[in-house]
Amino acid sequence: MIEWDRTHDFEIHRVFVEQTEATVHFAANTPSIAEIVAMRQLVPHYSTMPPATLREFFGESGWHTLGEMNGYEVRVFERKASKLGLHVTIKNTSYVHSYPFDKTTGRSWIIEDPDELIAVVESMIAAGIPISIIEG
Repeated sequence: MIEWDRTHDFEIHRVFVEQTEATVHFAANTPSIAEIVAMRQLVPHYSTMPPATLREFFGESGWHTLGEMNGYEVRVFERKASKLGLHVTIKNTSYVHSYPFDKTTGRSWIIEDPDELIAVVESMIAAGIPISIIEG
């Protein structure tokens, strides 16, 4: 485990990141023309793509994930998709991230190995280092 300088003033920054993944489910393996038209209305970037290109882009899986959104965005997206006749599922992909912050140097520690990061944070918490909640 990485050793930390106990003479420095540390705190643990804990960030709660709210995000959601939205997936559109098509009625069949490939989207219908009506579903392609709806997707073009739903996602501005898709409106410039020809329908044949979109059909090829969506493939034959029967669904298309539109990526991560925050809670407000996904609720607006879901309402709009529903009005367009699309079936959307929402998956909560929120997470909490904790990392050491060295107040003495004014720098956050970036520890890329997740197991190492957990070990360092847990050892700091066990040593009484305070936790500061950061809005994500």
